Amino acid sequence: MNGEIRLASEIDKGSTFSIFCPSGRRKGKQHEPTPAFIIEDEPDLAGIFSEALVEAGFATEIISRGDKALARLAETAPEIVILDMHLPGVSGDKILRYIRTDQRLAGTRIVIASADDALAQTLEADADLILLKPVGFIQLRDLARRLLAKDSHGDH
Repeated sequence: MNGEIRLASEIDKGSTFSIFCPSGRRKGKQHEPTPAFIIEDEPDLAGIFSEALVEAGFATEIISRGDKALARLAETAPEIVILDMHLPGVSGDKILRYIRTDQRLAGTRIVIASADDALAQTLEADADLILLKPVGFIQLRDLARRLLAKDSHGDH
């Protein structure tokens, strides 16, 4: 079945078990990773997000400006978008509204990654998930895998 069980344990911190089951979603297309956009202007954080999503089976593209993100979204429909709210060019909330109103992007999962809890909560209805920064590598990787598995079962 090609599933996987992982254990992470730290003394005096506890243990975390992760179970990953293949979704079968990309059957016959295993050589084509699922596209994901990371729309984040902080390079180090964008790199961490990218590595986590690549490990979860996505092909990532990092976009550091809101205006460039809108241009790319007009050309491509990614499966998932990790979206910062405070971007140069165009703000994250405008990008979120664009994605939610463009029928081509109806299946795109949106993960808001923001340090601004109040702003993120106002946009909660339009996001699939909200992560408050700082966001950890393992946390994002595991959440991305869950979103991919949900999508394979048609749970949009």
